[in-house]
Amino acid sequence: MQMEVRMAGGSAGAPRQMAGRHFPQLDGLRALAVMCVLITHYWLQSGHLGHLGVRLFFVLSGFLITGILLEQRPAGSPAPLGPLLRSFYARRILRLFPTYYLMLATGVALNVEGVRGTSLYHATFLSNLWYARHPDWEPWTTVHLWTLAVEEQFYLVWPLVILLLPRRWLLAALVATIAGGIAFRILCNLIWPGMPPQDVLMPAMMDALALGGLIAALVHRQAGDPAARERLLQRLGGASLLCLALVGASVLIQLPYAITDFACTVPMAFLVLAARHGIPGAIGRALAWRPVRYLGRISYGLYIWHIFAWVFLIAVLPGLDWGKPGPATFVVATLVAIAMGAASWHWVEQPFNRLKHLFPYARGTAPQPAPV
Repeated sequence: MQMEVRMAGGSAGAPRQMAGRHFPQLDGLRALAVMCVLITHYWLQSGHLGHLGVRLFFVLSGFLITGILLEQRPAGSPAPLGPLLRSFYARRILRLFPTYYLMLATGVALNVEGVRGTSLYHATFLSNLWYARHPDWEPWTTVHLWTLAVEEQFYLVWPLVILLLPRRWLLAALVATIAGGIAFRILCNLIWPGMPPQDVLMPAMMDALALGGLIAALVHRQAGDPAARERLLQRLGGASLLCLALVGASVLIQLPYAITDFACTVPMAFLVLAARHGIPGAIGRALAWRPVRYLGRISYGLYIWHIFAWVFLIAVLPGLDWGKPGPATFVVATLVAIAMGAASWHWVEQPFNRLKHLFPYARGTAPQPAPV
């Protein structure tokens, strides 16, 4: 079953609180992102909704991870890295590893197509390197794991950047990282035109991750200043409109894919910031609606298991043509995936989440990880 080149993926779980607060509408954005992935995998495989969902996950991850790290960083002297990093990585491991490795072990035990032969890459979070070398996106049963690899590689470097870089250099460094991510993708496309490296390698996604980080840094700098918050929202909203106009103009003016892709990502950053502060009206109510928030809460397990859910559906009902993408496959496979994601959340993820109190953050905000 062939996967479309720019559609697969979703982010690993990122913390969903900053300074001990919960932002319900961000759960709604996670639900939106994961549904974009499901629509593309189960139905519209030639479209780009899944890729846009991936980018939204990365913006969310960069925004929330950066916000958490900035909250933990003391205002004066450099942060005591040892205790802080131990807490950060222990909480990330508790959040992400149990579900991830259970899925991988299940695939190896059942010999799900292609999993055994590539399991070492997945077990070491190097799936993106495998798919960078294999542009046919095979094996398709683990095609979504490249995004988890990007996230884990991001976690290795980002805490050091945010905690050690002098504050006066932080915004400039984030802007430079965004530019570097775009430049990396342009270079990859010149060297390997139409090939996965322009998307699946960690530097290629740093424009989205660092954009989220930039918004978090600006929010942190303007804490306690409602007027500055409104100005940031207005300016980011204006930038989003300009970027959407640029995407529209790309129909007439040929632009590098990396440029138009980043232009599509800027409105996502605006949505994240607006949801963080609370979107009013019908859109805000839809994002905060309990069923939507629940989908966001279970979205990590839903994402991890969703291709196995399709494999399960094909195996259980072999007489029906469930292997063919389409609206019926989307509806039924989505229901199966939601059931698997809910089971993962209640029986695997929550029990391990309860162990996070063993690794509190020194400053006491103790942000809870998100179910992405």
